[in-house]
Amino acid sequence: MSKLTPMVAVGQVIKHRIWRDNRLVKVRLQRMSLDTNLLMYFPKQKDKWSVDIKNETKVGDIVVIRNLDETLGLDIYSKVDNILYQVGATVDPVTGRPCRGTEFLDEDRRKVEQSKRNVEDLRVKKTVEKAS
Repeated sequence: MSKLTPMVAVGQVIKHRIWRDNRLVKVRLQRMSLDTNLLMYFPKQKDKWSVDIKNETKVGDIVVIRNLDETLGLDIYSKVDNILYQVGATVDPVTGRPCRGTEFLDEDRRKVEQSKRNVEDLRVKKTVEKAS
């Protein structure tokens, strides 16, 4: 196929799909464009399909995409290079402790909350199975 110029972009994964034995992810890129009448920049979003070679991404991850050497299809000409930020794995850069929003997470409390959620999920599944 055709050769492409090198490109690097950062975006957020919004969708997954399998196509011809390739795992594809739809990445939403955001660029700032100048409105010449107001002389202000406004965000413009563009969605691109990219190949996820390592199968590591989840919906919501912030990733770096690069162009492939050769295109796979009409709309598929980039690949996921690496993951910058994973969903749910936010770490405070100063202290190195995991956090959610502006609060630090306590690992013991987090494990207790996760076990409570798992028990509630099992109860919901049992009630759905009984209703069926």
